Amino acid sequence: MRFPEAQWVEYDAMSRDNEREGLKLAFGQALEPTYDISKANVIVLLDSDLFTNHPARLKLAADWANGRNPESGVMNRTYTIESVYSPTGAGADHRLPLRNHQIKPFLMALEAEVASLGATSGEASTAPASPWLKDEKVAKWLKALAKDLVANKGKSVLFAGYGQPADVHALTHRLNQALGNVGTTVSYFAAANPERPTHQAGLAGLTKDMAAGSVDTLVVLGSNPAYTATADVDFAGALKKVKTSI
Repeated sequence: MRFPEAQWVEYDAMSRDNEREGLKLAFGQALEPTYDISKANVIVLLDSDLFTNHPARLKLAADWANGRNPESGVMNRTYTIESVYSPTGAGADHRLPLRNHQIKPFLMALEAEVASLGATSGEASTAPASPWLKDEKVAKWLKALAKDLVANKGKSVLFAGYGQPADVHALTHRLNQALGNVGTTVSYFAAANPERPTHQAGLAGLTKDMAAGSVDTLVVLGSNPAYTATADVDFAGALKKVKTSI
């Protein structure tokens, strides 16, 4: 190795670490998902602006559009449950506005409703007792969505937005598996760098080394952690102790 003491640290203030950690929770190992919504009749987006900020947004948007041809009779259905009005939500067939923290109980209630229709054979969530879930509009949504998902086992797919916590991602993958979507609309492969720390942990570790004077040369590529680092990470202060920064 040409630079045996060099280290590579990835940091983005808007990272997809929650998605990565959710996959670890769901499968016990570092995996990455790949999606094929050209095979999906039903698409469920949980606080996910799929066609704006997903890494594969161009292909996903093209496959989604190709699945919406009324002249040929092919029309997928898109359900969006989101806390912020998004471009993807604007194009959805059905949109339910919820607060960010309500996405998880909604997903748990959806899994419980799917299980009540006999579509799951393993562990399933118990519907939370949140009063707003009994609201006429929300309850109607849950029943209609669960029925549509069960009617399209193996031909549906659920996405969770990168801003949702890891357990919401894990629940989403569990429901995709219960609905028979794995291997058709969603597949998994081994992560390229399974030992990589989260973006926050990686930057915090680097900042600690910088502050201790252990970093002689720092090269920053396409990022501005002095501006985007969280308040508890004094990257700008530690940078003053680095002899050479580029």
